[in-house]
Amino acid sequence: ASKNANVVPGQIMCLSMALELYFKALVVLNYSNVVHYSGLPAALRKQLETHHIPTIFDLIATAHKDRLADIYGARLGVPRLSIDEFRSQLVEKASRIFVDWRYVYENGPETILHLNLIPVHHLIVAAQLVAVETKRTGEPA
Repeated sequence: ASKNANVVPGQIMCLSMALELYFKALVVLNYSNVVHYSGLPAALRKQLETHHIPTIFDLIATAHKDRLADIYGARLGVPRLSIDEFRSQLVEKASRIFVDWRYVYENGPETILHLNLIPVHHLIVAAQLVAVETKRTGEPA
């Protein structure tokens, strides 16, 4: 019923991919000696073959996880989140974005999906800032 509403699924897919790629970047930043993706350990490459954000989060170094939780909480204006609380937020807010929205056009007209983009945006910005900070300092977690 809204003009240009058909662009929303594409926008959400792009946001989900941005979040996924920033989280994957945080994983591979600890492999500064690797030049190509194929240089990563095979087991890690296999683990990274997912769109499930909490699974990727589990592969991130603890120092990066702490920083993600700090930045995300600050952007939401909430007290410091523990890593477990932050992961719960990931499960609630971002674990199914890609799966739910990739083939949204296949859903019937009675299917209505809801997604609050504000937490997703804060997650992306937090991941981006941690990646930039880490790359700038050159310090692996």
